[in-house]
Amino acid sequence: MAFAEPTNLTSLKSLFDYADSVTGFFYLLLPVSLFFTIFFWLKRNQYDTSDSLLASSFTTTISSVFIYLLGGISGTQFFYVAVVMVVSAIYAWATKQN
Repeated sequence: MAFAEPTNLTSLKSLFDYADSVTGFFYLLLPVSLFFTIFFWLKRNQYDTSDSLLASSFTTTISSVFIYLLGGISGTQFFYVAVVMVVSAIYAWATKQN
């Protein structure tokens, strides 16, 4: 299988676009894969579901800010990550036992 040569990589945005075209648009799933990796790693280490959800969504949001600022993901995708962060924070707050 032949891939297109990166002929005009003048910015990080063009590098992200090239990586996205080579991987068949799976590169945009980076925040999703990061979220599930952290979530299941924390669950394996005996953390509560709400704590694992909150930590993984927070880490994904912070990394998505950097990826968004570099031009790797669109504003819509960043919005979805932020919504997941808010929902997980509400879930963690609602299920927290004192």
